[in-house]
Amino acid sequence: MPPAVSSPLRVKLAGYLTAAGLVCLSIFPFFLFYSRALSDTFASVIGGLFLLRCCLLRHWQWVKQPWLKLAALFCGLCLLSSVHVGITGAWVQALCLPRLFLFCAALQCWLLATEERRLWLERICLLAALWLISQCWQQYLTGTNLMGMPRWGDGSLTGPFTKPRAGFTLLMLFFPGIMPSVLRLLRHNKLKSWGLGCALLLLGVTTMVLIGQRMSCVLLFFGLSLTAFIFPRFRLPFGLILACAGGLIASLPVISPPVYAKLVLKFSDQLHHFAQSDYGKLFRSAITMVAQHPWMGWAWMPLGISATFLFKPMPSLS
Repeated sequence: MPPAVSSPLRVKLAGYLTAAGLVCLSIFPFFLFYSRALSDTFASVIGGLFLLRCCLLRHWQWVKQPWLKLAALFCGLCLLSSVHVGITGAWVQALCLPRLFLFCAALQCWLLATEERRLWLERICLLAALWLISQCWQQYLTGTNLMGMPRWGDGSLTGPFTKPRAGFTLLMLFFPGIMPSVLRLLRHNKLKSWGLGCALLLLGVTTMVLIGQRMSCVLLFFGLSLTAFIFPRFRLPFGLILACAGGLIASLPVISPPVYAKLVLKFSDQLHHFAQSDYGKLFRSAITMVAQHPWMGWAWMPLGISATFLFKPMPSLS
């Protein structure tokens, strides 16, 4: 530590900030369950605490990382594109975008800088994911979750929630919570460890399919594909899981007809009528924006609405 920042008071205050940051990070995964607004707030608080600590200790080496420079360029581009539109909500969202990258930097360079802390957060996320999975299976087998809530009207499993958002929440917990344990088990050459890793992976993927939310399943598949591309040891288990998932989807008409209707039939119908679906609207909008303004994405949609309709929620994409 440089002499200019080695005063005991600064170090003590930095220790308090670290303790506060760890407390916020400990409860952050659970806020992902029931309040995205609170989880977003805690992510912003962690970023703010990180900046205060950097000011106290004059530790700014982290800003020199290449990925952070690309993130700053991306945020600046988003802000320029949004300001031109003239809609307050658009540029305010773009102005707040850097908080997410600041949160990532705080985890990388501060709160999760040691292996012990990374393992600690992984276990918290794993426990949260297993709790969600257990509630989904209780709802699937008994008809209701712990709170007595049945399936959603379209057949989706809600897990520990009152609305169908178990798929997206499990997706957020899958890779930081389940996948590290799976990869660690697969790293061992023992058959018991390998089998346990595959069983944990199969449990997570099976639950995601039975939840019955299309985009969550698609995003999970892409995430697992990327994991298999990066980690060669994961490729064989990934192939086996794909085969099991295919068999599970084929059996959905028998084991869960409502999920089959939503996950397979409705999704197939959307693909057949892609041009008229919300997916088609997004695709046409993206093509128009790239063709007219490749860098800024400024465009006026043929339907008479600004390209900023992308900032508005589209429930049918869930």
